[in-house]
Amino acid sequence: RWKFTGQPIVFDGSGNLQDGQHRLPAEVKVGAVIDWLVVGGVATAAQNYMDIGRPRSVADQLRIGGYALGHHVAAAARLKLLYDGESNPTKPQIRTYAEKHHATLARSAHLGKSVSQVIGGSESAYAIAHFHMSQLDADLADGFFDRLRSGADLPATSPLLIARNYIGRGGLTVG
Repeated sequence: RWKFTGQPIVFDGSGNLQDGQHRLPAEVKVGAVIDWLVVGGVATAAQNYMDIGRPRSVADQLRIGGYALGHHVAAAARLKLLYDGESNPTKPQIRTYAEKHHATLARSAHLGKSVSQVIGGSESAYAIAHFHMSQLDADLADGFFDRLRSGADLPATSPLLIARNYIGRGGLTVG
């Protein structure tokens, strides 16, 4: 699944590897032949400045790609992959899932954010719960989360109102 990015393998003036320590052994491990840009003659001290910036997140990748609510959609996509049994989803897996299901995840993320702003709890946990419920019945899921957010017209004994009030008091950490 390697994609050419133009990131070079870097050697210093003495021929010592300065950047590519993980990519090259991975190539050997999988038995692949991959084309690389190779740069040589770089000062040894330059290695102190390689890979020290903030890594690009899936949310950043989504934003750059023109997708709305990147942070919330990426978080919800990650939770969905975890829920589906992917123990440690990679950034490409999360991004691919987020792009494929963006419209539905963004809608669920927007709703999750609105619930969290009112009663507290994890925006992404609400989003993925709404996403799952929407797969079964979108109207029912919307109604459930509208009632969870507002608490309107719920009887005092309603499990939804009790849960809402409990979360709102900080009695439950969602997410």
